[in-house]
Amino acid sequence: MSVKDYILCFIKSFLQTSMIVILSLGILYVIRINLKFANYISNITGIPSDMSISVMSAGFVNNIVILMSTMEIVLFVYLFQKIMKTSFYEKTRSFIVNL
Repeated sequence: MSVKDYILCFIKSFLQTSMIVILSLGILYVIRINLKFANYISNITGIPSDMSISVMSAGFVNNIVILMSTMEIVLFVYLFQKIMKTSFYEKTRSFIVNL
């Protein structure tokens, strides 16, 4: 392998890692916002944040966070599938693959 191959391998791995890090930070930020919103709902309604309907329940606030995060991730996947069909995505993907 030449030096050029090592550089291209580094660039590819850097781009892929940065995409994964950005996606992970985005998901964590959304979950943090969901937690603040769920605590706000709990405080406004006067329902204790750790109130469980059953033994297996995660609690009022945690249930809201789980439901909202699930809906947002499903929406993100749906939008990402729509974006994958665009020519910009195909050109960007082929550029990264062909480096």
